Amino acid sequence: MASRDLLVRRLDAAFDDARLDGTYVAVLVVELDELEQINRTLGQSVGDELLVRVGQRLSNWSRASDAVGVIAPGRFAILLPSLRAATSISARVEQLVEDMVMTIGTADRRRNVTVSVGGAVYPAHAEQAEDLLDRAQHAAERVRDAGGNDWAWHAPPTNHDHPD
Repeated sequence: MASRDLLVRRLDAAFDDARLDGTYVAVLVVELDELEQINRTLGQSVGDELLVRVGQRLSNWSRASDAVGVIAPGRFAILLPSLRAATSISARVEQLVEDMVMTIGTADRRRNVTVSVGGAVYPAHAEQAEDLLDRAQHAAERVRDAGGNDWAWHAPPTNHDHPD
């Protein structure tokens, strides 16, 4: 898994490629909806196991050209370069949200796990790597605040020209 710094460098390179070949670059931020509660109620070791399982599922979901990284505790980012149409990943992201639902814990104490996913697309939402990551993160936070277990594109209030 890549770090945030490595993801930013890979984003910059993907932006260069997208400018040359007329494609899009998407970033997805995947947040675990209740990691803190899981750590408090089931223990840090269960939380650590959850992070490993989520990382494995994200790696399995992504394409060979994608990059998956950890950007904060319980928060992952996926870089999706060379997209022909920004909307072409919508069905895949919906499936990702469904695939991430799992139950974790011990025999007598179990919790359901869900994720909130936010996405942003270059060049529609930002032209700088850090800005694109931040906008995807804000979209994930908006989803989490609305109850989680869903996904949304970044949609600034003044720009309704987003890819979905």
